[in-house]
Amino acid sequence: MILWDISTVSGTKNLIQSLVWEIFPNPASENISIHFPAEVLVQDLEIAEETGRIIQKLNATDRNFSISALKKGVYFLKISTASGQVATKCFVKN
Repeated sequence: MILWDISTVSGTKNLIQSLVWEIFPNPASENISIHFPAEVLVQDLEIAEETGRIIQKLNATDRNFSISALKKGVYFLKISTASGQVATKCFVKN
């Protein structure tokens, strides 16, 4: 598992080192889904550009998201938990 640390770009702290989660399909063109353990209490979900700029906030209770409005490229999905931990993974929009 690879965690993408964009903390120097986005100011993110407390990256979750042990959270195993998935974004699929990856790459994707229309929709992505996420899967992570049920015990993780997600507070915020955000999509960021390669620069770290947040471009979309997602509903934290959803697990399936449309990415059809995004331009082709590399993006980061950031999960923030209720305990203040943050995990970030990249996905490709094609």
